Amino acid sequence: MTEINGIISKLRDEIEKTILEKNIVGLAISLVDDNSIFWNECFGYTDLESKKKVNLDTTFSIQSIGKVFTAVAIMRGVTKGIISLDSKLINYYPNFTINSKYGEPQIDKITIRHLLAHFAGFTHRSKVGGEYDLSEPTFEEYVRSIPDTWLRYPIGERFLYSNLGMALAAYSLQKASSMSFTEFVQKEICAPIGITALTYGKKASEKNPNRAIGYHFGREAEYSNLIFYGAGGQFVSVKDMSRFVQFLLNEGKINGKSHIKKELLDEMANEQFNVKESKKYYGLGLYVDKEQFNGIELRHHSGSGCGFGAFIAWNLDYKVGAIIFSNSDQAQDVVKIGKEAINSLLILKGAEIAPPQEITPSTFITKPRIPVDVNSIKKLEGLYAISGGRFEFKITDNKPFAIYQGQPIPLHSHSEIEFTADMPLAIRFILEEDNPYAADVLMNGVIHRLLYHKAKEEEVFGSNKKNWKQLEGIYQSIYLGDPVYFAIKVDNGHLKVYLENKCEILTEYKDNIFFTNDERAVIFQDNFLYFDNIKMNRLEDPVKPLKDFLAKNPNHRFLSKWKLKELYFNLVYLEKKEEADEIKEMLFQLYPEEKKH
Repeated sequence: MTEINGIISKLRDEIEKTILEKNIVGLAISLVDDNSIFWNECFGYTDLESKKKVNLDTTFSIQSIGKVFTAVAIMRGVTKGIISLDSKLINYYPNFTINSKYGEPQIDKITIRHLLAHFAGFTHRSKVGGEYDLSEPTFEEYVRSIPDTWLRYPIGERFLYSNLGMALAAYSLQKASSMSFTEFVQKEICAPIGITALTYGKKASEKNPNRAIGYHFGREAEYSNLIFYGAGGQFVSVKDMSRFVQFLLNEGKINGKSHIKKELLDEMANEQFNVKESKKYYGLGLYVDKEQFNGIELRHHSGSGCGFGAFIAWNLDYKVGAIIFSNSDQAQDVVKIGKEAINSLLILKGAEIAPPQEITPSTFITKPRIPVDVNSIKKLEGLYAISGGRFEFKITDNKPFAIYQGQPIPLHSHSEIEFTADMPLAIRFILEEDNPYAADVLMNGVIHRLLYHKAKEEEVFGSNKKNWKQLEGIYQSIYLGDPVYFAIKVDNGHLKVYLENKCEILTEYKDNIFFTNDERAVIFQDNFLYFDNIKMNRLEDPVKPLKDFLAKNPNHRFLSKWKLKELYFNLVYLEKKEEADEIKEMLFQLYPEEKKH
Protein backbone atom coordinates (compact mmCIF):
# COMPACT_ATOMS: atom_id res chain seq x y z
CA MET A 1 0.00 0.00 0.00
CA THR A 2 2.90 2.31 0.80
CA GLU A 3 4.38 1.74 -2.67
CA ILE A 4 1.17 2.59 -4.52
CA ASN A 5 0.74 5.69 -2.35
CA GLY A 6 4.22 6.77 -3.37
CA ILE A 7 3.35 6.32 -7.07
CA ILE A 8 0.12 8.28 -6.62
CA SER A 9 1.87 11.10 -4.79
CA LYS A 10 4.53 11.39 -7.48
CA LEU A 11 1.98 11.36 -10.31
CA ARG A 12 -0.23 13.89 -8.52
CA ASP A 13 2.73 16.26 -8.19
CA GLU A 14 3.59 15.80 -11.88
CA ILE A 15 -0.02 16.43 -12.94
CA GLU A 16 -0.38 19.57 -10.85
CA LYS A 17 2.93 20.89 -12.18
CA THR A 18 1.93 20.16 -15.80
CA ILE A 19 -1.50 21.78 -15.35
CA LEU A 20 0.15 24.99 -14.17
CA GLU A 21 2.97 25.05 -16.74
CA LYS A 22 0.87 24.08 -19.76
CA ASN A 23 -2.40 25.82 -18.80
CA ILE A 24 -4.39 22.59 -18.91
CA VAL A 25 -8.02 23.27 -18.00
CA GLY A 26 -9.12 19.89 -16.65
CA LEU A 27 -7.81 16.35 -16.29
CA ALA A 28 -8.89 12.92 -15.03
CA ILE A 29 -6.71 9.85 -14.41
CA SER A 30 -7.31 6.23 -13.41
CA LEU A 31 -4.92 3.36 -12.64
CA VAL A 32 -6.41 -0.15 -12.73
CA ASP A 33 -5.69 -3.84 -12.70
CA ASP A 34 -7.98 -6.58 -13.99
CA ASN A 35 -10.44 -6.38 -11.07
CA SER A 36 -9.83 -3.21 -9.08
CA ILE A 37 -9.00 0.48 -9.30
CA PHE A 38 -5.75 1.54 -7.60
CA TRP A 39 -6.46 5.22 -7.95
CA ASN A 40 -8.64 7.66 -9.80
CA GLU A 41 -8.67 11.41 -9.34
CA CYS A 42 -9.80 14.54 -11.14
CA PHE A 43 -8.20 17.96 -11.49
CA GLY A 44 -9.31 21.33 -12.79
CA TYR A 45 -12.49 22.34 -14.56
CA THR A 46 -14.91 21.13 -17.21
CA ASP A 47 -14.79 24.64 -18.70
CA LEU A 48 -13.36 28.05 -17.87
CA GLU A 49 -16.70 29.84 -17.87
CA SER A 50 -18.60 27.83 -15.26
CA LYS A 51 -15.49 26.64 -13.36
CA LYS A 52 -17.35 23.40 -12.66
CA LYS A 53 -14.98 20.81 -11.19
CA VAL A 54 -14.14 17.72 -13.23
CA ASN A 55 -15.40 14.52 -11.57
CA LEU A 56 -15.18 10.82 -12.38
CA ASP A 57 -18.41 10.98 -14.41
CA THR A 58 -17.32 13.96 -16.53
CA THR A 59 -17.20 12.90 -20.18
CA PHE A 60 -14.24 13.86 -22.38
CA SER A 61 -13.78 13.42 -26.11
CA ILE A 62 -11.28 10.59 -26.48
CA GLN A 63 -10.60 11.35 -30.17
CA SER A 64 -8.58 8.56 -31.85
CA ILE A 65 -8.84 6.19 -28.89
CA GLY A 66 -12.21 5.52 -30.47
CA LYS A 67 -10.30 3.36 -32.98
CA VAL A 68 -9.75 0.82 -30.17
CA PHE A 69 -13.51 0.68 -29.58
CA THR A 70 -14.03 0.12 -33.31
CA ALA A 71 -11.55 -2.75 -33.49
CA VAL A 72 -13.04 -4.35 -30.35
CA ALA A 73 -16.55 -3.97 -31.83
CA ILE A 74 -15.36 -5.66 -35.04
CA MET A 75 -13.92 -8.52 -32.95
CA ARG A 76 -17.29 -8.87 -31.25
CA GLY A 77 -18.84 -9.10 -34.71
CA VAL A 78 -16.30 -11.78 -35.68
CA THR A 79 -17.08 -13.67 -32.45
CA LYS A 80 -20.77 -13.54 -33.36
CA GLY A 81 -19.99 -14.77 -36.87
CA ILE A 82 -21.48 -11.78 -38.74
CA ILE A 83 -18.23 -10.41 -40.18
CA SER A 84 -14.65 -11.56 -40.81
CA LEU A 85 -11.34 -9.72 -40.72
CA ASP A 86 -10.77 -10.86 -44.27
CA SER A 87 -14.23 -9.91 -45.49
CA LYS A 88 -14.10 -7.61 -48.51
CA LEU A 89 -15.19 -3.99 -48.17
CA ILE A 90 -17.27 -4.37 -51.33
CA ASN A 91 -19.42 -6.98 -49.55
CA TYR A 92 -20.81 -4.10 -47.46
CA TYR A 93 -20.29 -1.15 -49.83
CA PRO A 94 -20.76 -2.72 -53.30
CA ASN A 95 -20.54 0.54 -55.28
CA PHE A 96 -17.49 1.90 -53.43
CA THR A 97 -14.97 3.67 -55.66
CA ILE A 98 -12.03 5.98 -55.09
CA ASN A 99 -9.82 8.22 -57.22
CA SER A 100 -6.40 6.82 -58.04
CA LYS A 101 -3.42 7.86 -60.13
CA TYR A 102 -2.06 4.29 -59.92
CA GLY A 103 -4.42 2.88 -62.56
CA GLU A 104 -7.38 0.79 -61.50
CA PRO A 105 -7.41 0.93 -57.67
CA GLN A 106 -8.45 -2.75 -57.30
CA ILE A 107 -11.12 -1.97 -54.72
CA ASP A 108 -11.95 -5.67 -54.40
CA LYS A 109 -8.60 -6.18 -52.62
CA ILE A 110 -9.60 -4.07 -49.60
CA THR A 111 -10.52 -6.13 -46.52
CA ILE A 112 -11.59 -5.22 -43.01
CA ARG A 113 -8.04 -6.12 -41.98
CA HIS A 114 -6.63 -3.50 -44.37
CA LEU A 115 -8.95 -0.88 -42.90
CA LEU A 116 -8.17 -1.60 -39.23
CA ALA A 117 -4.42 -1.78 -39.92
CA HIS A 118 -4.32 1.46 -42.00
CA PHE A 119 -3.01 -0.41 -45.05
CA ALA A 120 -5.67 0.60 -47.60
CA GLY A 121 -3.68 3.57 -48.97
CA PHE A 122 -6.34 6.13 -48.00
CA THR A 123 -5.56 9.68 -47.02
CA HIS A 124 -6.52 10.87 -43.53
CA ARG A 125 -9.71 12.89 -44.01
CA SER A 126 -12.65 13.50 -46.31
CA LYS A 127 -14.00 16.84 -47.51
CA VAL A 128 -16.90 16.68 -45.05
CA GLY A 129 -17.34 15.84 -41.38
CA GLY A 130 -13.89 16.75 -40.05
CA GLU A 131 -12.27 19.42 -37.91
CA TYR A 132 -12.06 21.86 -40.85
CA ASP A 133 -15.68 21.42 -41.91
CA LEU A 134 -18.44 23.38 -40.15
CA SER A 135 -21.29 21.58 -41.88
CA GLU A 136 -23.19 18.85 -40.04
CA PRO A 137 -23.43 15.80 -42.28
CA THR A 138 -24.70 12.41 -41.15
CA PHE A 139 -22.36 9.43 -40.79
CA GLU A 140 -23.79 8.00 -44.00
CA GLU A 141 -23.13 11.27 -45.86
CA TYR A 142 -19.59 11.25 -44.54
CA VAL A 143 -19.04 7.70 -45.79
CA ARG A 144 -20.53 8.58 -49.19
CA SER A 145 -18.00 11.43 -49.48
CA ILE A 146 -14.97 9.09 -49.24
CA PRO A 147 -15.09 8.05 -52.94
CA ASP A 148 -14.36 11.70 -53.80
CA THR A 149 -10.90 11.42 -52.17
CA TRP A 150 -7.65 10.24 -53.78
CA LEU A 151 -5.55 7.24 -52.82
CA ARG A 152 -2.15 8.29 -51.59
CA TYR A 153 -0.59 4.87 -52.15
CA PRO A 154 -1.60 1.59 -53.79
CA ILE A 155 -3.77 -0.62 -51.59
CA GLY A 156 -1.72 -2.79 -49.23
CA GLU A 157 1.62 -1.14 -50.05
CA ARG A 158 2.30 0.63 -46.75
CA PHE A 159 0.96 1.82 -43.41
CA LEU A 160 -0.73 5.21 -43.66
CA TYR A 161 -2.78 6.37 -40.67
CA SER A 162 -6.28 7.19 -41.89
CA ASN A 163 -9.60 8.13 -40.33
CA LEU A 164 -11.30 7.10 -43.56
CA GLY A 165 -10.36 3.43 -43.25
CA MET A 166 -11.62 3.17 -39.68
CA ALA A 167 -14.89 4.85 -40.65
CA LEU A 168 -15.35 2.33 -43.49
CA ALA A 169 -14.70 -0.52 -41.04
CA ALA A 170 -17.45 0.88 -38.79
CA TYR A 171 -19.77 1.25 -41.78
CA SER A 172 -19.09 -2.37 -42.78
CA LEU A 173 -20.02 -3.57 -39.29
CA GLN A 174 -23.15 -1.44 -39.48
CA LYS A 175 -24.20 -3.22 -42.68
CA ALA A 176 -23.22 -6.66 -41.37
CA SER A 177 -25.18 -6.23 -38.12
CA SER A 178 -28.25 -4.52 -39.63
CA MET A 179 -28.07 -1.86 -36.94
CA SER A 180 -26.27 1.47 -36.74
CA PHE A 181 -22.64 1.31 -35.70
CA THR A 182 -23.34 3.35 -32.57
CA GLU A 183 -26.21 1.03 -31.63
CA PHE A 184 -23.95 -1.99 -32.08
CA VAL A 185 -21.28 -0.49 -29.82
CA GLN A 186 -23.87 0.38 -27.16
CA LYS A 187 -25.57 -3.02 -27.25
CA GLU A 188 -22.62 -5.36 -27.77
CA ILE A 189 -19.78 -3.54 -25.97
CA CYS A 190 -21.01 -0.84 -23.58
CA ALA A 191 -24.03 -2.52 -22.00
CA PRO A 192 -22.31 -5.86 -21.22
CA ILE A 193 -19.23 -4.12 -19.78
CA GLY A 194 -21.25 -1.58 -17.76
CA ILE A 195 -20.33 1.58 -19.68
CA THR A 196 -23.24 3.93 -19.10
CA ALA A 197 -22.38 7.34 -20.56
CA LEU A 198 -20.58 6.84 -23.89
CA THR A 199 -21.90 9.01 -26.73
CA TYR A 200 -20.82 9.57 -30.32
CA GLY A 201 -20.55 13.09 -31.73
CA LYS A 202 -20.65 16.58 -30.27
CA LYS A 203 -24.42 17.00 -30.49
CA ALA A 204 -25.13 13.86 -28.46
CA SER A 205 -22.49 14.84 -25.92
CA GLU A 206 -24.11 18.23 -25.37
CA LYS A 207 -27.16 16.53 -23.86
CA ASN A 208 -24.95 15.59 -20.91
CA PRO A 209 -24.52 18.60 -18.55
CA ASN A 210 -21.42 16.94 -17.10
CA ARG A 211 -19.17 17.09 -20.16
CA ALA A 212 -15.82 18.78 -20.63
CA ILE A 213 -15.33 21.59 -23.14
CA GLY A 214 -12.23 21.32 -25.33
CA TYR A 215 -9.62 24.12 -25.40
CA HIS A 216 -7.23 24.84 -28.27
CA PHE A 217 -4.32 27.16 -27.41
CA GLY A 218 -6.24 28.34 -24.34
CA ARG A 219 -9.44 29.19 -26.23
CA GLU A 220 -12.59 27.12 -26.57
CA ALA A 221 -12.23 24.89 -29.63
CA GLU A 222 -14.87 25.59 -32.27
CA TYR A 223 -15.91 22.61 -34.36
CA SER A 224 -19.02 21.03 -35.86
CA ASN A 225 -20.61 17.69 -35.06
CA LEU A 226 -17.72 15.29 -35.73
CA ILE A 227 -19.29 12.17 -37.18
CA PHE A 228 -16.40 10.05 -38.47
CA TYR A 229 -17.61 7.20 -36.26
CA GLY A 230 -15.08 4.41 -36.18
CA ALA A 231 -12.15 6.83 -36.22
CA GLY A 232 -13.06 8.83 -33.10
CA GLY A 233 -15.52 11.34 -31.78
CA GLN A 234 -16.73 9.49 -28.68
CA PHE A 235 -17.28 11.17 -25.35
CA VAL A 236 -16.76 8.93 -22.31
CA SER A 237 -15.83 9.31 -18.64
CA VAL A 238 -12.65 8.05 -17.02
CA LYS A 239 -14.83 5.82 -14.83
CA ASP A 240 -16.37 4.11 -17.87
CA MET A 241 -13.04 3.88 -19.68
CA SER A 242 -11.61 2.10 -16.63
CA ARG A 243 -14.24 -0.60 -17.12
CA PHE A 244 -13.29 -0.88 -20.81
CA VAL A 245 -9.57 -1.31 -20.03
CA GLN A 246 -10.40 -3.89 -17.35
CA PHE A 247 -12.40 -5.81 -19.97
CA LEU A 248 -9.27 -5.86 -22.15
CA LEU A 249 -7.14 -6.95 -19.19
CA ASN A 250 -9.60 -9.82 -18.62
CA GLU A 251 -8.97 -10.81 -22.26
CA GLY A 252 -12.54 -10.44 -23.41
CA LYS A 253 -14.25 -12.08 -20.45
CA ILE A 254 -17.15 -10.66 -18.43
CA ASN A 255 -17.63 -12.32 -15.03
CA GLY A 256 -15.44 -15.18 -16.22
CA LYS A 257 -17.45 -15.82 -19.40
CA SER A 258 -15.98 -15.12 -22.83
CA HIS A 259 -17.65 -12.23 -24.65
CA ILE A 260 -14.96 -11.77 -27.32
CA LYS A 261 -12.55 -14.57 -28.20
CA LYS A 262 -9.14 -14.07 -26.62
CA GLU A 263 -7.34 -14.96 -29.86
CA LEU A 264 -9.14 -12.13 -31.64
CA LEU A 265 -8.03 -9.53 -29.07
CA ASP A 266 -4.51 -10.95 -29.40
CA GLU A 267 -4.75 -10.61 -33.19
CA MET A 268 -5.33 -6.89 -32.65
CA ALA A 269 -1.79 -6.75 -31.22
CA ASN A 270 -0.15 -8.62 -34.10
CA GLU A 271 1.77 -6.81 -36.82
CA GLN A 272 -0.07 -6.93 -40.15
CA PHE A 273 1.15 -6.96 -43.78
CA ASN A 274 4.77 -6.37 -42.82
CA VAL A 275 7.22 -9.26 -43.04
CA LYS A 276 9.87 -7.28 -41.18
CA GLU A 277 9.22 -7.79 -37.47
CA SER A 278 9.20 -4.53 -35.53
CA LYS A 279 9.28 -3.63 -31.86
CA LYS A 280 6.91 -0.69 -32.35
CA TYR A 281 4.02 -0.87 -34.76
CA TYR A 282 0.29 -0.47 -35.34
CA GLY A 283 -1.76 -3.65 -35.15
CA LEU A 284 -5.54 -3.59 -35.65
CA GLY A 285 -6.92 -0.46 -34.00
CA LEU A 286 -4.09 -0.09 -31.49
CA TYR A 287 -0.38 0.58 -31.12
CA VAL A 288 2.05 -1.99 -29.73
CA ASP A 289 5.34 -1.08 -28.07
CA LYS A 290 7.81 -3.85 -27.20
CA GLU A 291 10.78 -1.51 -27.05
CA GLN A 292 10.19 1.15 -24.41
CA PHE A 293 9.73 -1.29 -21.53
CA ASN A 294 12.55 -3.75 -22.23
CA GLY A 295 10.55 -6.26 -24.24
CA ILE A 296 7.36 -6.12 -22.16
CA GLU A 297 4.45 -5.66 -24.55
CA LEU A 298 2.47 -2.47 -24.06
CA ARG A 299 -0.79 -1.99 -25.94
CA HIS A 300 -1.87 1.63 -26.18
CA HIS A 301 -3.52 4.43 -28.11
CA SER A 302 -3.63 8.20 -27.77
CA GLY A 303 -6.10 10.75 -29.04
CA SER A 304 -5.73 14.44 -29.77
CA GLY A 305 -7.89 17.10 -31.38
CA CYS A 306 -10.84 19.45 -30.88
CA GLY A 307 -9.21 20.72 -27.70
CA PHE A 308 -8.78 17.31 -26.05
CA GLY A 309 -5.88 14.98 -25.29
CA ALA A 310 -6.22 11.37 -24.11
CA PHE A 311 -4.14 8.23 -23.58
CA ILE A 312 -4.82 4.63 -22.53
CA ALA A 313 -2.34 1.78 -22.09
CA TRP A 314 -2.51 -1.75 -20.74
CA ASN A 315 -0.29 -4.80 -20.25
CA LEU A 316 -1.61 -8.36 -20.08
CA ASP A 317 1.41 -9.96 -18.40
CA TYR A 318 1.05 -7.90 -15.23
CA LYS A 319 -2.66 -7.03 -15.66
CA VAL A 320 -2.34 -3.25 -15.27
CA GLY A 321 -3.71 -0.29 -17.16
CA ALA A 322 -3.65 3.51 -17.14
CA ILE A 323 -6.20 6.03 -18.43
CA ILE A 324 -5.74 9.79 -18.62
CA PHE A 325 -7.99 12.42 -20.24
CA SER A 326 -7.73 16.20 -20.53
CA ASN A 327 -9.75 18.97 -22.15
CA SER A 328 -6.70 20.82 -23.44
CA ASP A 329 -4.94 19.64 -26.58
CA GLN A 330 -1.43 19.30 -25.15
CA ALA A 331 -1.66 15.56 -25.92
CA GLN A 332 2.10 15.04 -25.69
CA ASP A 333 2.07 16.02 -22.00
CA VAL A 334 -0.89 13.72 -21.32
CA VAL A 335 0.87 10.81 -23.05
CA LYS A 336 4.03 11.45 -21.03
CA ILE A 337 2.15 11.28 -17.73
CA GLY A 338 0.24 8.21 -18.90
CA LYS A 339 3.45 6.38 -19.78
CA GLU A 340 5.00 7.30 -16.44
CA ALA A 341 1.89 5.89 -14.77
CA ILE A 342 1.88 2.55 -16.61
CA ASN A 343 5.65 2.20 -16.12
CA SER A 344 5.26 2.73 -12.38
CA LEU A 345 2.48 0.13 -12.20
CA LEU A 346 4.60 -2.42 -14.05
CA ILE A 347 7.43 -1.92 -11.57
CA LEU A 348 4.97 -2.17 -8.68
CA LYS A 349 3.74 -5.50 -10.05
CA GLY A 350 7.27 -6.88 -10.20
CA ALA A 351 8.32 -6.21 -13.75
CA GLU A 352 12.11 -6.06 -13.98
CA ILE A 353 12.51 -2.84 -15.91
CA ALA A 354 14.54 0.23 -15.29
CA PRO A 355 12.72 3.35 -14.07
CA PRO A 356 11.77 5.65 -16.95
CA GLN A 357 14.61 7.83 -18.15
CA GLU A 358 14.55 10.72 -20.54
CA ILE A 359 15.66 9.61 -23.99
CA THR A 360 18.40 11.85 -25.36
CA PRO A 361 20.41 11.71 -28.59
CA SER A 362 23.35 10.24 -26.65
CA THR A 363 21.22 7.41 -25.19
CA PHE A 364 19.35 6.83 -28.44
CA ILE A 365 22.54 6.61 -30.50
CA THR A 366 25.50 5.45 -28.42
CA LYS A 367 28.10 5.03 -31.15
CA PRO A 368 30.78 7.73 -31.50
CA ARG A 369 30.82 10.11 -34.44
CA ILE A 370 32.64 8.75 -37.47
CA PRO A 371 33.16 10.01 -41.03
CA VAL A 372 31.16 8.11 -43.66
CA ASP A 373 31.40 7.91 -47.43
CA VAL A 374 28.76 10.28 -48.78
CA ASN A 375 28.05 7.88 -51.64
CA SER A 376 27.02 5.20 -49.14
CA ILE A 377 24.32 7.39 -47.57
CA LYS A 378 23.02 9.11 -50.71
CA LYS A 379 20.36 6.39 -51.05
CA LEU A 380 18.77 7.74 -47.84
CA GLU A 381 17.87 11.06 -49.51
CA GLY A 382 14.16 11.78 -49.65
CA LEU A 383 11.08 12.72 -47.69
CA TYR A 384 10.11 10.95 -44.46
CA ALA A 385 6.64 11.65 -43.12
CA ILE A 386 3.59 10.62 -41.11
CA SER A 387 0.43 12.56 -40.32
CA GLY A 388 1.61 15.63 -38.46
CA GLY A 389 5.37 15.28 -38.97
CA ARG A 390 7.87 15.29 -41.83
CA PHE A 391 11.49 16.04 -42.72
CA GLU A 392 13.75 15.70 -45.74
CA PHE A 393 17.17 14.05 -45.65
CA LYS A 394 19.53 15.70 -48.11
CA ILE A 395 23.21 15.73 -49.04
CA THR A 396 24.54 19.24 -49.71
CA ASP A 397 28.22 19.99 -50.39
CA ASN A 398 29.00 16.36 -49.45
CA LYS A 399 27.43 16.82 -45.99
CA PRO A 400 24.19 15.36 -44.58
CA PHE A 401 21.33 17.67 -43.59
CA ALA A 402 17.83 17.28 -42.21
CA ILE A 403 15.46 19.85 -43.72
CA TYR A 404 12.81 20.53 -41.08
CA GLN A 405 10.20 23.30 -41.40
CA GLY A 406 12.28 24.79 -44.17
CA GLN A 407 15.46 24.98 -42.10
CA PRO A 408 18.58 22.92 -42.98
CA ILE A 409 19.97 21.21 -39.86
CA PRO A 410 23.57 19.90 -40.20
CA LEU A 411 23.94 16.27 -39.12
CA HIS A 412 26.83 14.29 -37.64
CA SER A 413 27.22 10.66 -38.75
CA HIS A 414 27.63 7.84 -36.21
CA SER A 415 27.18 5.07 -38.80
CA GLU A 416 25.78 4.84 -42.30
CA ILE A 417 22.23 4.94 -40.85
CA GLU A 418 22.60 6.92 -37.58
CA PHE A 419 22.91 10.70 -37.23
CA THR A 420 22.68 13.41 -34.58
CA ALA A 421 22.60 17.22 -34.65
CA ASP A 422 23.83 20.08 -32.44
CA MET A 423 20.31 20.19 -30.97
CA PRO A 424 18.12 17.53 -29.29
CA LEU A 425 17.64 15.59 -32.53
CA ALA A 426 18.74 12.11 -33.58
CA ILE A 427 17.81 9.98 -36.59
CA ARG A 428 18.14 6.24 -37.18
CA PHE A 429 17.20 5.05 -40.66
CA ILE A 430 15.57 1.67 -41.23
CA LEU A 431 16.39 -0.23 -44.41
CA GLU A 432 14.48 -2.93 -46.21
CA GLU A 433 16.52 -4.90 -48.74
CA ASP A 434 19.16 -2.15 -48.53
CA ASN A 435 16.63 0.57 -49.46
CA PRO A 436 15.20 3.22 -47.11
CA TYR A 437 11.92 2.13 -45.48
CA ALA A 438 11.52 4.53 -42.54
CA ALA A 439 13.37 6.67 -40.00
CA ASP A 440 13.05 6.67 -36.22
CA VAL A 441 13.41 10.33 -35.28
CA LEU A 442 14.08 11.46 -31.71
CA MET A 443 13.01 15.04 -31.10
CA ASN A 444 12.40 16.64 -27.70
CA GLY A 445 12.57 13.27 -25.94
CA VAL A 446 9.96 11.54 -28.13
CA ILE A 447 10.65 8.95 -30.85
CA HIS A 448 8.53 9.14 -34.00
CA ARG A 449 8.63 6.62 -36.85
CA LEU A 450 8.41 8.46 -40.19
CA LEU A 451 7.95 6.48 -43.38
CA TYR A 452 10.09 7.02 -46.48
CA HIS A 453 8.13 8.47 -49.37
CA LYS A 454 10.44 9.22 -52.28
CA ALA A 455 13.64 10.98 -53.15
CA LYS A 456 13.27 14.63 -54.00
CA GLU A 457 14.63 15.32 -57.46
CA GLU A 458 16.97 18.21 -58.08
CA GLU A 459 14.89 21.21 -59.05
CA VAL A 460 15.14 22.43 -62.63
CA PHE A 461 13.06 25.10 -64.29
CA GLY A 462 9.48 23.86 -64.60
CA SER A 463 6.90 23.97 -67.37
CA ASN A 464 5.72 27.42 -66.20
CA LYS A 465 2.17 27.12 -67.51
CA LYS A 466 0.41 30.43 -68.05
CA ASN A 467 -2.82 29.39 -66.31
CA TRP A 468 -0.93 28.66 -63.07
CA LYS A 469 -0.46 32.37 -62.44
CA GLN A 470 -4.16 32.82 -61.73
CA LEU A 471 -3.89 30.28 -58.89
CA GLU A 472 -1.43 32.39 -56.89
CA GLY A 473 -2.44 33.96 -53.58
CA ILE A 474 -3.13 33.49 -49.88
CA TYR A 475 -5.57 30.70 -49.02
CA GLN A 476 -7.24 30.30 -45.64
CA SER A 477 -9.11 27.61 -43.76
CA ILE A 478 -10.43 27.53 -40.19
CA TYR A 479 -9.26 24.89 -37.70
CA LEU A 480 -11.12 24.79 -34.37
CA GLY A 481 -11.85 28.52 -34.70
CA ASP A 482 -8.32 29.58 -35.66
CA PRO A 483 -7.17 30.57 -39.18
CA VAL A 484 -4.74 28.42 -41.17
CA TYR A 485 -2.86 30.11 -44.03
CA PHE A 486 -1.23 28.67 -47.17
CA ALA A 487 0.45 30.55 -50.01
CA ILE A 488 0.45 29.38 -53.64
CA LYS A 489 3.05 30.81 -56.01
CA VAL A 490 4.66 30.15 -59.39
CA ASP A 491 8.38 29.96 -58.65
CA ASN A 492 11.18 28.82 -60.99
CA GLY A 493 8.55 27.60 -63.43
CA HIS A 494 6.81 25.39 -60.83
CA LEU A 495 3.58 25.83 -58.92
CA LYS A 496 4.56 25.72 -55.24
CA VAL A 497 2.79 25.69 -51.89
CA TYR A 498 4.27 27.49 -48.87
CA LEU A 499 3.51 25.35 -45.85
CA GLU A 500 5.06 25.05 -42.38
CA ASN A 501 7.72 27.66 -43.21
CA LYS A 502 8.89 25.93 -46.37
CA CYS A 503 7.86 25.76 -50.00
CA GLU A 504 7.17 22.56 -51.89
CA ILE A 505 6.70 21.82 -55.56
CA LEU A 506 3.25 20.66 -56.62
CA THR A 507 3.38 18.03 -59.36
CA GLU A 508 0.60 18.37 -61.92
CA TYR A 509 -1.41 15.19 -62.60
CA LYS A 510 -4.29 16.70 -64.60
CA ASP A 511 -5.63 20.21 -65.12
CA ASN A 512 -6.08 21.76 -61.64
CA ILE A 513 -5.13 18.48 -59.89
CA PHE A 514 -1.68 18.37 -58.28
CA PHE A 515 0.14 16.20 -55.74
CA THR A 516 2.67 17.04 -53.04
CA ASN A 517 5.87 15.07 -52.59
CA ASP A 518 4.12 12.81 -50.07
CA GLU A 519 1.17 12.23 -52.41
CA ARG A 520 -1.44 14.55 -50.89
CA ALA A 521 -3.90 15.78 -53.51
CA VAL A 522 -4.23 19.53 -54.13
CA ILE A 523 -7.27 20.41 -56.23
CA PHE A 524 -8.09 23.92 -57.45
CA GLN A 525 -11.70 24.98 -58.02
CA ASP A 526 -12.80 28.56 -58.72
CA ASN A 527 -11.55 30.75 -55.82
CA PHE A 528 -10.69 27.93 -53.45
CA LEU A 529 -8.63 24.77 -53.28
CA TYR A 530 -8.73 21.44 -51.49
CA PHE A 531 -5.42 20.62 -49.82
CA ASP A 532 -5.64 16.95 -48.82
CA ASN A 533 -9.44 17.50 -48.65
CA ILE A 534 -9.19 20.64 -46.50
CA LYS A 535 -11.12 23.41 -48.21
CA MET A 536 -9.17 26.67 -48.32
CA ASN A 537 -10.64 29.91 -49.66
CA ARG A 538 -8.47 32.40 -51.53
CA LEU A 539 -8.34 35.77 -49.77
CA GLU A 540 -8.47 38.80 -52.03
CA ASP A 541 -7.42 41.03 -49.14
CA PRO A 542 -6.03 39.07 -46.17
CA VAL A 543 -5.18 42.22 -44.20
CA LYS A 544 -8.53 44.06 -44.12
CA PRO A 545 -10.43 41.60 -41.85
CA LEU A 546 -7.58 41.73 -39.35
CA LYS A 547 -7.65 45.53 -39.33
CA ASP A 548 -11.36 45.35 -38.53
CA PHE A 549 -10.73 42.90 -35.70
CA LEU A 550 -7.94 45.12 -34.37
CA ALA A 551 -10.30 48.11 -34.24
CA LYS A 552 -13.21 46.25 -32.64
CA ASN A 553 -11.67 43.38 -30.65
CA PRO A 554 -7.86 43.28 -30.24
CA ASN A 555 -8.20 39.99 -28.32
CA HIS A 556 -9.75 38.20 -31.30
CA ARG A 557 -8.20 34.77 -31.85
CA PHE A 558 -7.32 35.70 -35.46
CA LEU A 559 -4.89 38.24 -33.94
CA SER A 560 -2.89 35.71 -31.94
CA LYS A 561 0.86 36.11 -32.18
CA TRP A 562 1.36 32.79 -33.98
CA LYS A 563 -1.34 33.39 -36.57
CA LEU A 564 -0.09 36.88 -37.40
CA LYS A 565 3.40 35.45 -37.85
CA GLU A 566 2.06 32.66 -40.04
CA LEU A 567 0.31 35.13 -42.33
CA TYR A 568 3.33 37.45 -42.35
CA PHE A 569 5.71 34.76 -43.62
CA ASN A 570 3.20 33.66 -46.27
CA LEU A 571 3.00 37.24 -47.54
CA VAL A 572 6.79 37.55 -47.52
CA TYR A 573 7.00 34.38 -49.62
CA LEU A 574 4.58 35.93 -52.12
CA GLU A 575 6.73 39.11 -52.12
CA LYS A 576 3.75 41.20 -51.05
CA LYS A 577 5.85 43.67 -49.08
CA GLU A 578 3.15 46.26 -48.37
CA GLU A 579 0.71 43.74 -46.88
CA ALA A 580 3.52 41.98 -44.99
CA ASP A 581 4.59 45.29 -43.45
CA GLU A 582 1.01 45.97 -42.33
CA ILE A 583 0.86 42.60 -40.59
CA LYS A 584 4.26 43.24 -39.00
CA GLU A 585 2.99 46.58 -37.70
CA MET A 586 -0.01 44.86 -36.11
CA LEU A 587 2.26 42.23 -34.59
CA PHE A 588 4.50 44.87 -32.98
CA GLN A 589 1.48 46.86 -31.77
CA LEU A 590 -0.08 43.84 -30.04
CA TYR A 591 3.15 42.09 -29.01
CA PRO A 592 5.91 44.70 -28.49
CA GLU A 593 8.35 42.00 -27.39
CA GLU A 594 8.42 40.71 -30.99
CA LYS A 595 10.45 43.78 -32.02
CA LYS A 596 13.46 42.05 -30.48
CA HIS A 597 13.15 39.23 -33.03
